[in-house]
Amino acid sequence: MVDSSNPSQLGELGGKLTGRTVILIDHHEPGRLMDLARVVIVDRQAASTSEIVGVIAGELNVSLDPAEASAGLTGIVYDTRRFRILGDYTFEAAAYYVSHGGQIVEVQVEEVEFPERYARVKAASRARVSRVCQDIVLVVTHVGSYESSAARALLEMGADIAVVVGGSGSAKRISVRVSRRAADSGVYADVLARYIAEKLGGEGGGHRQVAMVHLSPGAGDPSNIADVLAKSIQGKAARLCTQWRYRING
Repeated sequence: MVDSSNPSQLGELGGKLTGRTVILIDHHEPGRLMDLARVVIVDRQAASTSEIVGVIAGELNVSLDPAEASAGLTGIVYDTRRFRILGDYTFEAAAYYVSHGGQIVEVQVEEVEFPERYARVKAASRARVSRVCQDIVLVVTHVGSYESSAARALLEMGADIAVVVGGSGSAKRISVRVSRRAADSGVYADVLARYIAEKLGGEGGGHRQVAMVHLSPGAGDPSNIADVLAKSIQGKAARLCTQWRYRING
């Protein structure tokens, strides 16, 4: 298993791991998959799982063909947002892939289709907006789908913490994104995701600035969930800011 921390991220495969030999390679905050794995290679200081794989392959002197090397290099470019977010060995792994013929696979940027654009606007229209830590803007909202896209759009609009409840039926998900300003104030997306999962039931994890929560069945109506989170996240974020500032200031 690569680039996943909890069984809920694996779809149907998540329920078929019992009795199997599981090897986990990941760079997220450790989750329940770590308890199920026989071999665990997790490094949160890596900006991408592709970096970890590249370093392992280099240490073992594995010979990759150009297609494999290109896949690894593209994974690094994507997760680091074109090298804007760097890990401890981002360039070391990238150089390894390039030395084996790796080339960046350009992904054409297409116009956002109507359903996704509509979801973004609906998310903005339903937003619960508040301010925490003096200058951090918190936005909590809900949509039927495209919750990750909506959260990303809210950050582009000026939000520092975007929490978007999405999904229909029993499959509820929550996308959590935070800006660099929020992360520099000690408010991390993965910490908020785990807090939400503990509060509502489910599994949550991810990175400092991007995380996801998969809620347990019966979590409730998305609008009601958003109402609850609008208040509780405000308090949690304020506590994280206070703890961070107290630690920095001694």
